[in-house]
Formats: sequence, structure tokens, C-alpha cells
Amino acid sequence: MFFEKNLEETLETIRAYGCDAVEIGTGGFTPKKHFYAGELIKDDSKCKQLAALVKKHGLFISALYCHANMLHPDPKFSTQRHKDFRDVVMLLERLELKELLHSLDVLDHQIRISIQTG
Repeated sequence: MFFEKNLEETLETIRAYGCDAVEIGTGGFTPKKHFYAGELIKDDSKCKQLAALVKKHGLFISALYCHANMLHPDPKFSTQRHKDFRDVVMLLERLELKELLHSLDVLDHQIRISIQTG
């Protein structure tokens, strides 16, 4: 949602709708328009910038989501999706978050899991 906008515009729009929290797509089939988890986990300053930007708009990150089929029979595909998922889990820790929404698209079923960090 809101992939036609940059992250700042997206956060402004979400706040204008009266929301307090945001779930951010970070990998797998989700377009990497707003940021790429694989880059953020390598740079603490970028993680801090993201957290500050979200806070600036009066929001908090309720969860990250990653829609990836790590069970795909083609190893080229499943290997990248596994890396995306791993990067998002590592980003959870960097951002001190506890919730990851993951969808195993092959089953067309969303499973909410809670990752305990720190």
C-alpha cells in the first residue's frame, strides 16, 4: 500500500487517516520501495533514521512484514526469499521490535508470529 509515495509521504498519509501505528513491508514479494532490510541491518544510523522518521510523524512501528515463499522448489527463488526473511528478523532486533507478520504465499495463509528480541 502507498508504494507510489516515498516513505515520508506514506507516513504523513497514514497519520492523516488517524492511525497511530504502521506495519512496514520489508522483504519477499513486498516491493522494496521504502527501504531494504538487507541494507538497514548493516547500518545502525539508517535504523535510527527510520525510527526517528516514524516517531516524527507521531507513529510507531507495530510490526514488520515479509511475504516470501521459502519453500519454492526453485533454489534460486527460495534462497533469496530465505535471505529476505532472515534480514527482516535481524532488522526486528535492530529496531527493538517484537512482531513479524509473515505470509507463506504458497499456502495463501498469513501466520502472525512474535519474535522475542533482546
